[in-house]
Amino acid sequence: MNIIAILSMAILGALFALGLAFAHKTLKVDQDERVEKVDDLLPGADCGACGYAGCEAMAKAIVEGKIKPTKCPVADEETYEKIADLMDISLQEAAGENVAVVLCRGGKEEAKSAGEYKGIETCEAANLVGTGGKVCSYGCLGFGDCVDVCDFEAIRMNENRLPEVIEENCTACGACVEACPRDLIEIHPVERSLFVWCKSHDDGATARQACEVACIACTLCAKLCDGVEMEDDLAVVNHEKTDTCDPGVEKCPTDAIAYK
Repeated sequence: MNIIAILSMAILGALFALGLAFAHKTLKVDQDERVEKVDDLLPGADCGACGYAGCEAMAKAIVEGKIKPTKCPVADEETYEKIADLMDISLQEAAGENVAVVLCRGGKEEAKSAGEYKGIETCEAANLVGTGGKVCSYGCLGFGDCVDVCDFEAIRMNENRLPEVIEENCTACGACVEACPRDLIEIHPVERSLFVWCKSHDDGATARQACEVACIACTLCAKLCDGVEMEDDLAVVNHEKTDTCDPGVEKCPTDAIAYK
């Protein structure tokens, strides 16, 4: 190989190196340093349960405000608090403006008893073998599985054997939603206040016999407001439409639809 060819290759190599260096400098996207810090705080499981490819991707989404830290199902309360501190926000802000809502008000005083339940005192177990001592097969079983899984002391059992959500503590993590075998707990925006506090799909006569506060499918609220729809003998609030009409909650014969 002659000297000219060698020099040509060296010059071309130097030019390519300079070009790459220039491109790296000019095209480089600066990443918020908080991304790496949040990534370090996350569990590192890279499980994808949050909806992102891994913890680094979730960390970037958290910093960009696309997802809340509490959407990581593997992390614990201490991790959420550390990320909230890093982001200079409160834990409630880190959780977002959502809250858990328990859609049953048929406690031991309102729901008719079907006899004493004798078995493992968890909602999951009671649901497998029957109605857990209540006539209603849709209502809250009252053993507090939702309380046991909450890491934030945001839900408690009251004297009526019904779970109550402590909104200021709730991070809307969804653990209680998953724990309820009867799908009575839902996550909703904090500002929502109108709900049908019943999940029974029994016909009206059966529902009335089972619980004093059950939806009896009378359809009155649905007739008064397009924001309430009937689905399989149950009134259901369509929150996108309730601003346009009054469902007449004071006219509900069982108080099944009401404002929280």
